[in-house]
Parts: sequence; structure tokens; C-alpha cells
Amino acid sequence: MWADITEEQDGGIFKGIKREGKGPYTPRRYGKKGDTIYVHYEAQIRKTKKTFHSTRKIGKEFGFTLGVAQMTMKDEDRRQSTDGILPFWGLALPTMKKGERAVFVVKSKYAYGPDGLTMKNEIIVPPNSTIIFDVELLRWEGEDVTNKMDKSILRSLIEAGDQYGKVNLDGRVTASITGYHNDRQFINDQFKFTCGDAELLELPKGIDEVVQQMTKNQRAWIQMDSKWCYGSAKMDKFGIPRFASLDFDIKIIDFERAPEIATMEKCERLEYAEEMRVKGKEWFQRGDFKQALQRFTRMWEAVSDTKEMRHLDGVSISMGGADWRWCSHTNRELLWQAAHLNLALCYMRMDEIKFALDHLDRCLAEYPRNEKALYRKGQCYLLQKEFKSAVECFRSVLVIHPECNLAKRQIGRIKQLEDEYKQQRLASFGRFFKD
Repeated sequence: MWADITEEQDGGIFKGIKREGKGPYTPRRYGKKGDTIYVHYEAQIRKTKKTFHSTRKIGKEFGFTLGVAQMTMKDEDRRQSTDGILPFWGLALPTMKKGERAVFVVKSKYAYGPDGLTMKNEIIVPPNSTIIFDVELLRWEGEDVTNKMDKSILRSLIEAGDQYGKVNLDGRVTASITGYHNDRQFINDQFKFTCGDAELLELPKGIDEVVQQMTKNQRAWIQMDSKWCYGSAKMDKFGIPRFASLDFDIKIIDFERAPEIATMEKCERLEYAEEMRVKGKEWFQRGDFKQALQRFTRMWEAVSDTKEMRHLDGVSISMGGADWRWCSHTNRELLWQAAHLNLALCYMRMDEIKFALDHLDRCLAEYPRNEKALYRKGQCYLLQKEFKSAVECFRSVLVIHPECNLAKRQIGRIKQLEDEYKQQRLASFGRFFKD
């Protein structure tokens, strides 16, 4: 069965399907503007039945980005119009599904036009020729939306949505999400969640990354690598094995952006910092230190305006039925210290000792008698095998708090750890000279 696929319905391109694409998919699996699409095709002049190009014969796929006049083929292999690509391709490929093979009868208006195609003084396609294309859509890659541009999250737009406004971290999102594993649907529901907390609903963490780049009413097909999904976890509930890549059909129904810290009143900042502290602690206890780090960073940003915050008068605020004095000097300082201590602890768990020490030094520069900061700095030095510096930190803790048993035990352990480390180094050097 043939169908006219031109927008004007002028009979310029007729399509007939030879083989259906894989799966019972509708437009969500169609290529969209911005996708890089790869095909095999043969091109034949209808009048003479002469095949003048075949990617299968030359062993090269034909690929380009929809909406962009750019091909992957070398200059000498191009079959193109003056603007870089035949109008036919931009109209035909978005109608095809992955794995589909179809025949297109294309009038010259959408092919090589009144000039035809001449190469090296040889007429390949006469002027005003109708061309028959036999096309197989092999695969496509959506737009890479990762910061590292490693193609671990690819997005294909289905519906453009609003032009402006995107959700931010901690914004409230309402989204329709359908998930697929190897073409099998495993979730299909409407979700309401805080951006950054998708995992709490057993959604992959990659969902948080994606929705921050989408606008209201926008719909997209998402191809997500396993590192953004469930990773090494086996999701028996959904029948998903370890290290599985997943696909999602996502539409943003509505969202409410989290307030920007710069626009908050000073007391609101402290209220927000406490909220981030609680969320960060929850993620830390779950063992997701990256998520915890994001919350503690926001916490720190909310209370980092030192000069203004330190001179606020105490104001009573009601939250959840309880009165508490967040705008007091004491509470602001405690939150500021806690932010640096928590950030340091996250970096320690992530084995980023340099960054952990940076936050501890900032805290100690303002509060040199902070026991936790001194103790954690000692722990950092232990991890770096800097035993002398570690002892100095733990002794500083004991000067402030002589009964701190944790510091005493660490000092007692250091001599043993130092001896073991020396023995290991001697053994390593011994093997080196022996070899």
C-alpha cells in the first residue's frame, strides 16, 4: 500500500513498506530532528531502471543528523543537492521505524531537481528524474545530553513542548514515564517527585538528569546507559538484570522550580539549608554520596553569605508546628560548620581527600576549635599515610576535649599503622632489588 508522505500532499514522495520495523511502536520510536540516523539504501532512476548508488555494494552506511545538512560519507561518495542533502531524506526518514525497510518513489522536486547530478563530467542522474529509493533504517542515535558527551544518555524529541523554563534540582516534577527493557514495558505511570529524588521512587538516577533538560509539555524518547539506570543492582521487581541499559518515553506534564538561593530572604536561606541538611543525611545513609554531596553543597551555598548573615537579629519562625530561631547568629554558624563537615565526609567516602581537606581547612580557619573538623582532618591524614600530621590533629582534639576516647584510640593505633606501613614499603623495596 502506497502513501503520499509530503506535507503538501502533492504526490512528490510515495512510500511503500517492504518490512515493518521492530516492535509495536508508534511515533515515540520515530527519528526526530537532531537524531543521527544510519541507513542502507539503493537509488535507481525510475525511467531507465539504472541503479546508480548502493551503500550495501560499497559497504558503507549512510548517516546524517536530521535537520542538519551533514553526511558521514566522503565527498566523492555524496549524492546531494546544493544545500548538502536531498529534501527527500528529511521527509522520509522521520516516517520510518527502527529496522523498517521501505521503497520511496521520489519526484525530482524532492531529489536532484532540474539540474540532475553530474560527477566528473559524467551525467549520473539526468535532469528532472524520478528516483526510486530502497531504504533500510538500521539505527539512530538521539542527541547526547550528558555533560561528558559520552553518549550515555541520548534524547530524541517527540513533542517540542514549551520554549522556555526548565525544572531545576529540588524542583517539583509531574511526569508521565514509560520504561522499556529490550522492548518490554516495565513501568507506565504518572510520577510526582522532587528533582534529585527519583531513586526514592525506584526510578533510575538518570531520570533526574534528563528532566532538568526538558520543558513543560515536552516529550522525548530517552536511551539510557546502565550507569544511569540500576547499575550492578538487580531489579527483580521489574525483571531487569544487572548492568541493563533502558529506554524511556518521558513527558513533562508540569513542574515547579525550586527557589533560587539568591532570591531568598535570609531566614528562608537558613530554613532551606536545614532542609538540604536533612535530605543530604538521608542520601548519605543510603550510601549515595554523590546525591548527598549535591544537597550539602546547596546547604553550604544557602549559608555562605557570611558578612550579611552574621549580623541578623533573632526572628522566630514557625515550621511544621514548631517555633525555632533560624535567623539567629548561633544557628547560622552551626549550619555553616555542618555544611563543611558533611561535605568533607562525603569527599572522604568518595576517596577525594584533597577536597575533603579543603572544606575542613575552611571550617577550621573560622572555627579553629571545632573538634569534628580536627578529628576528620586527622582521619584524612591517616588515609594519606601522613601519620605525624594525623597525630597532631588528634592531639589538638584532646586539648579541647581531654576525655575524647576516639582521639585517644586513633593515637594509640597510629604507631602500629606506621610500623605496618614501613614493613610494607621495605617488602616492596626488597622485591624491587631482588628482581
